[in-house]
Amino acid sequence: QVNNCLGASGVSRVERVTRLEDSAVMEPGAPQESVGVEGMANNLSAARESRKRAELDAQLLANRIALLKQEEEKAWRKIEETRKRATEVMTTRAANEEKFRAKEDFYRGKWESIRQAQA
Repeated sequence: QVNNCLGASGVSRVERVTRLEDSAVMEPGAPQESVGVEGMANNLSAARESRKRAELDAQLLANRIALLKQEEEKAWRKIEETRKRATEVMTTRAANEEKFRAKEDFYRGKWESIRQAQA
């Protein structure tokens, strides 16, 4: 009956489950032995280091996001200033063109009146 419980590898199901339980506690790449107090301390230490690295990475990302938001706000302010300046330039240009037309009309009218007076 024992032979019927053995798998293709010749290892019983109970032995396979025990090995799986033991290997679940161990670090990746560690030899297939049970983990003692020292191994658990190493796992705990590695977990702490991993958590610290993750927290540092999260803080660095948060800082980078904040910096990018500041840069975006600065860019939008510059865009708005540029639009405002462009509007001022267009308004000034339109006013200057209107003055130039008025001046042309004045001198054209003056020239026409002089020509009519001479005729």
